[in-house]
Amino acid sequence: MLWGLKLFEIPIYRLSPDDFDKELERIESEFKDEITFCTSHELANLAPEKITEFETQADYWLSINPISRSYLYNDIIGYIQLLCDGTRIRAEYWWINKKRILRDPKNKLFRYRDKLFEFYILSNSTNESISKQILKSFENIKKDNRFKKRYFDLETVENLVYFIDWLGFYKSQFQNDPLFL
Repeated sequence: MLWGLKLFEIPIYRLSPDDFDKELERIESEFKDEITFCTSHELANLAPEKITEFETQADYWLSINPISRSYLYNDIIGYIQLLCDGTRIRAEYWWINKKRILRDPKNKLFRYRDKLFEFYILSNSTNESISKQILKSFENIKKDNRFKKRYFDLETVENLVYFIDWLGFYKSQFQNDPLFL
């Protein structure tokens, strides 16, 4: 349902990076405790260098295990597309097709869900007012119940939004739009 020109694509994560790290530490700790419990009587009869070798192998297994996957790409549960068409800026979101979002969703399939916000750029708008409106709109959708406890990676938008010449962009892309003349 691509509507207009795509400006940004913002990932939505299941958890914030800090919460993800805490969850991963808890899982790793539980795993190591389980390994230690299961093998404590077996390790008691081994030489110290064999114990170190065993711990190295356990660390290796943990590093290739799915629970130790990369947060940056594997914990995404949705996307927001920031689009423009003429004098309108609009945000739409895509979400995984799961009723319940778990730690390791299998077979992620993203589907279009809804428009999140839309506003018009008027002829008296300034680049700063447009940038503020975009950031304010994202702050408002963070409060929406659909996104409760979710993390929006707005770093790219926040870093670039004030450097974009919105008016120049619109004039060059949509010269004949009667609302903007």
